[in-house]
Amino acid sequence: MAGTDAEVIVLGSGPAGAATAAHLARRGRHVLLLEGRDFARPRPADLRSGEVLSPGSQRELAHLGLPAGDWCLSSFATLRHHWPNGRVTDDPLPHGLQYWQIDRGRFDRALFALARDAGADARDGHRARDLLRDGGGAACGVIARAAGEAERAWRAPIVVDASGRHSALLVRLGLKEADPEFRRAAMICFYESVPGCAPGVWEQHFPGRHDAALKGSRMRDGLYRFSLEVDLAFRDRFAARHGLQTPHALLLALLRELAPALHARFAAARPLPYSMAYAPLAYRVRRIAHDGLLLVGDTTGYLDPSTGQGIEFALRSARLAAAAIDGALAAGDYHRARFAPYLAGRRREIRATLAWLRLYLRLTRRRPLLDAFSHLSPARAALIRALVTPREVVGSGARDAAPRRP
Repeated sequence: MAGTDAEVIVLGSGPAGAATAAHLARRGRHVLLLEGRDFARPRPADLRSGEVLSPGSQRELAHLGLPAGDWCLSSFATLRHHWPNGRVTDDPLPHGLQYWQIDRGRFDRALFALARDAGADARDGHRARDLLRDGGGAACGVIARAAGEAERAWRAPIVVDASGRHSALLVRLGLKEADPEFRRAAMICFYESVPGCAPGVWEQHFPGRHDAALKGSRMRDGLYRFSLEVDLAFRDRFAARHGLQTPHALLLALLRELAPALHARFAAARPLPYSMAYAPLAYRVRRIAHDGLLLVGDTTGYLDPSTGQGIEFALRSARLAAAAIDGALAAGDYHRARFAPYLAGRRREIRATLAWLRLYLRLTRRRPLLDAFSHLSPARAALIRALVTPREVVGSGARDAAPRRP
């Protein structure tokens, strides 16, 4: 197209952005993928940030064509809940399914390489600053800057913002707003060892009377990841009263008050130097389709995926967005209405699971219901089955089988 740098500019090469770029490049589209991180300079977050891949994520990756690699650290197939009433239950995943523990930094680099190999013009170290608009207000490109270089304008008829919760465009466009129902904060800590942490088991504890949950697991020898989530207002009052700074110090202090036995266990753990904190976890986005602009992945909003399905939602939305964008390019029509198939696909594939997630999160905030739920093994099995059984991948053909973990 005359006067443009690409047909589509994708911002962010996490699961949503890299998958969108790969799907479009394989359809023969000219895609410019801009990633703010410089992959030649790994950060502590790249090396230690651990997440999980749900069975649905694994199926989406099989469709995308990304085999399991060195980013896959281990797996678990048992969910162990420590309920407020002291009861402990172990629930196996159905149908022989497993969650994969991953090294997120290596995973993102593998996705970036996959998008590049698919034919996308993939450039790391390029951070988007602002959106370009045409005379009618439609998006027509971005202003981005690479380290040590001046800002420059990149033009394309369609922009995909897949840069996640820290999207500069969300802030500039005033699209991001708090989720009034789930105002929570998280302290995420990594450990060299944690007493009593069994391989192949994911733990969740519900300490104290407050809306708190501690969850995590062993990722591999010498690497354990646990997060403590609490009500945001309670966290702020507690931190103000005690003057605590680091996520690990705050996690220990909160556990000392909420659950002394858990405090003793994690006081005996050996922490690694990297930790993270997020607040608030959940947020909403008022509109995800605009003239010339689509939001994909966490940029569309975020609900704490206690069941590990955040990456699955990102991969699903990427596949749906790519199909809608390809149709818009074929028609030469980049107006918001042209992206209706993307919105319909999200409702079909993601909305039902999000409803189950909201139900689960509401349940975890009510201790009497949790105690009752601890005795209802069939109900727990039904909820787990509804959340983790992967949906079919539309149009996946022969690749619709989960890749095997190495």
